[in-house]
Amino acid sequence: MTSSRLISLAAALSIAAAGLSAAPQARPFHYRPTADGIGAVCVDGTAKFIRGLYGAHSGFRMDCSDMPEFGIYLPRMGGNLLITLPEGPCTATYTPGRMDYVQGGVTVEAQVGRTEDVALWKVTNTGRKPVTIGVRFGGVADKKFSREGDLGVDKPDCFDLKPEYCNGNIYKVGKKGLVTIEYGNKTRQEINLVLPTDTHTITDAPWYEGTMKLKAGESRIIALFPAGVTPVTTQKGLQSLLDKAEADRTALTGAFAISTPDPYLSPIG
Repeated sequence: MTSSRLISLAAALSIAAAGLSAAPQARPFHYRPTADGIGAVCVDGTAKFIRGLYGAHSGFRMDCSDMPEFGIYLPRMGGNLLITLPEGPCTATYTPGRMDYVQGGVTVEAQVGRTEDVALWKVTNTGRKPVTIGVRFGGVADKKFSREGDLGVDKPDCFDLKPEYCNGNIYKVGKKGLVTIEYGNKTRQEINLVLPTDTHTITDAPWYEGTMKLKAGESRIIALFPAGVTPVTTQKGLQSLLDKAEADRTALTGAFAISTPDPYLSPIG
């Protein structure tokens, strides 16, 4: 063995020994187990696009954040949805297969379909006074990420709304909140959203910005249908899709569970 290799080996062993002898460092908990022991919760978290909700067998998924901001993978970059809630602490709860948010007296339930690709968000005003909710969507870039947007491989901001992601997007706003977006680099396709806003505008970027004015106790459902899926535009129809998504989620996640003495490990199942 050459002297240079011996020096390199000695340096590596020295680093390893230093690491083994170093005192463990305390790290803050990002999530904590829910009271029922099957989920995880955080308050005022800052991490984005870290919880994937997976649809049918097409690669379609919704990437959720610690706040109600979501990345859509079709596969390929399918857009960014931001729901702006009233001021207040934001509690984000992951229950296997769904995300829930509570902020400023408003709740958001996020789900995906398991038999047919659809992303669903139910926004509910649980307070006693009317509230205004901001809704922004854009960035259907049709961009293929290096590892499909995997954490630790693609950049953390890969699902952010960026002006360059909006190039070539063409918006058409129809009745009942139906918004059709034409996109595609080589092959042009269309996705459909149901955005039940009271006011809206299409920016120069372009992307969609709107507001929902919810009465006390009122709920509205936002939906995204990828290319090839016929959109459902009525709130009653969307509620049926949401009910089915929850039933399918419960059946799927109830088929397997992990139970350990460690409350922080059990939610993994």
